[in-house]
Amino acid sequence: MEEVVFVIRPKDDYTSLCENVKRRYFEYLSKGVKRFKFLIVSKEPLYKWIESVRCVLEVNISATIIVKQVNPDELNKIVASTENVIEITR
Repeated sequence: MEEVVFVIRPKDDYTSLCENVKRRYFEYLSKGVKRFKFLIVSKEPLYKWIESVRCVLEVNISATIIVKQVNPDELNKIVASTENVIEITR
Protein backbone atom coordinates (compact mmCIF):
# COMPACT_ATOMS: atom_id res chain seq x y z
CA MET A 1 0.00 0.00 0.00
CA GLU A 2 1.72 3.16 -1.20
CA GLU A 3 -0.81 5.84 -0.27
CA VAL A 4 -3.85 6.18 1.98
CA VAL A 5 -6.55 8.76 1.38
CA PHE A 6 -8.45 9.99 4.43
CA VAL A 7 -11.77 11.64 3.65
CA ILE A 8 -12.34 13.94 6.63
CA ARG A 9 -15.69 15.55 7.31
CA PRO A 10 -15.10 18.16 10.03
CA LYS A 11 -17.88 18.82 12.47
CA ASP A 12 -18.08 20.81 15.70
CA ASP A 13 -15.68 18.76 17.86
CA TYR A 14 -12.46 19.29 15.91
CA THR A 15 -10.14 18.13 18.70
CA SER A 16 -11.84 14.77 19.03
CA LEU A 17 -11.88 14.36 15.27
CA CYS A 18 -8.19 15.19 15.05
CA GLU A 19 -7.33 12.58 17.67
CA ASN A 20 -9.22 10.01 15.60
CA VAL A 21 -7.38 11.09 12.45
CA LYS A 22 -4.06 10.88 14.32
CA ARG A 23 -4.84 7.40 15.60
CA ARG A 24 -5.67 6.19 12.07
CA TYR A 25 -2.60 7.98 10.66
CA PHE A 26 -0.26 6.21 13.10
CA GLU A 27 -2.00 2.89 12.43
CA TYR A 28 -1.16 3.12 8.72
CA LEU A 29 2.25 4.68 9.32
CA SER A 30 3.18 1.63 11.39
CA LYS A 31 2.17 -0.55 8.41
CA GLY A 32 4.75 1.23 6.27
CA VAL A 33 2.57 3.77 4.47
CA LYS A 34 4.59 6.90 3.73
CA ARG A 35 2.11 8.96 1.68
CA PHE A 36 -1.19 10.28 2.94
CA LYS A 37 -3.79 12.50 1.33
CA PHE A 38 -6.28 14.24 3.60
CA LEU A 39 -9.37 15.34 1.69
CA ILE A 40 -11.25 17.82 3.84
CA VAL A 41 -14.90 17.83 2.80
CA SER A 42 -16.08 21.30 3.70
CA LYS A 43 -17.24 24.55 2.24
CA GLU A 44 -15.93 26.38 5.31
CA PRO A 45 -12.74 28.48 5.22
CA LEU A 46 -9.42 27.00 6.34
CA TYR A 47 -9.47 28.52 9.81
CA LYS A 48 -12.71 26.64 10.56
CA TRP A 49 -11.45 23.11 9.81
CA ILE A 50 -7.66 23.23 10.26
CA GLU A 51 -8.01 22.01 13.87
CA SER A 52 -9.33 18.70 12.52
CA VAL A 53 -5.85 17.85 11.15
CA ARG A 54 -3.47 20.10 13.10
CA CYS A 55 -2.54 17.44 15.68
CA VAL A 56 -1.30 15.15 12.89
CA LEU A 57 0.59 17.84 11.02
CA GLU A 58 2.37 18.88 14.23
CA VAL A 59 3.74 15.39 14.93
CA ASN A 60 4.48 14.21 11.40
CA ILE A 61 8.16 13.66 10.77
CA SER A 62 8.32 10.76 8.37
CA ALA A 63 5.49 10.85 5.85
CA THR A 64 4.31 13.00 2.98
CA ILE A 65 0.94 14.53 3.76
CA ILE A 66 -1.13 16.41 1.23
CA VAL A 67 -4.10 18.35 2.60
CA LYS A 68 -6.73 19.39 0.10
CA GLN A 69 -10.12 20.93 0.69
CA VAL A 70 -12.85 19.53 -1.55
CA ASN A 71 -16.42 20.54 -2.16
CA PRO A 72 -18.89 17.85 -1.01
CA ASP A 73 -20.37 17.79 -4.51
CA GLU A 74 -16.99 16.93 -6.07
CA LEU A 75 -15.94 14.23 -3.61
CA ASN A 76 -17.36 11.21 -5.45
CA LYS A 77 -15.66 12.21 -8.67
CA ILE A 78 -12.33 12.68 -6.91
CA VAL A 79 -12.28 9.35 -5.04
CA ALA A 80 -13.99 7.22 -7.71
CA SER A 81 -10.73 5.85 -9.10
CA THR A 82 -8.73 6.03 -5.86
CA GLU A 83 -7.77 3.02 -3.76
CA ASN A 84 -7.34 2.89 0.02
CA VAL A 85 -9.96 5.51 0.89
CA ILE A 86 -10.90 5.76 4.56
CA GLU A 87 -13.67 8.10 5.71
CA ILE A 88 -13.35 9.75 9.12
CA THR A 89 -16.29 11.70 10.45
CA ARG A 90 -15.71 11.62 14.22
